[in-house]
Amino acid sequence: MAGTDYTAASGTLTFQAGETGKSVTVRTTADVVREADETFTVTLSNPSIGILLGDAVARGTIKTDEPLPVVAIAAASQATVTEGSKASFTLTATPTPAAQLTVSVTVGQSGDFATAGATGVRSVTIPLSGSAQLDIDTENDDTDEPDGAVTATVGTGQGYTVASASSATATVSDNDDTPPVVSIAGGSEITEGGTASFTLTATPA
Repeated sequence: MAGTDYTAASGTLTFQAGETGKSVTVRTTADVVREADETFTVTLSNPSIGILLGDAVARGTIKTDEPLPVVAIAAASQATVTEGSKASFTLTATPTPAAQLTVSVTVGQSGDFATAGATGVRSVTIPLSGSAQLDIDTENDDTDEPDGAVTATVGTGQGYTVASASSATATVSDNDDTPPVVSIAGGSEITEGGTASFTLTATPA
């Protein structure tokens, strides 16, 4: 913004005979405000008679020099969920961003609990408040299986750096009963014409 980020100015450029180049200087303002990169333009106008303008507008970018937000991730307050519930993660940007921040997160799992399409690279938008939640749906199936986990890892991107706390894990508990194992026993020797008896046992009952 003119007046706060750079000094607006205007003037006249005069080319002497044989000159082919001139410089225009724009003074920018150093501050301590966290803000996104900003742009400004320099425009040529009103050429003398007999002079044609080629590219009449040039754009400059003011790069902010304040520290970039550092993005960390943690499992939500409930770090263990039952299959069918959401595995939730909280992303935090410190300091809070000057503009919405798009963060790359890779979701993986051990076991087979995440719903179709839930794993892989996701984009999470952190608002100006500096905090966002990522929810991963898990599937409530009928298969008895070992407990598993869902892991979310922050990837590198533009406008932020990654904290040492770059990965978080939520445990997913299976809620299906162990299926019974059926065994058969018996079959002792009998005399022909007799009846053979066998016992079937289901464990657990």
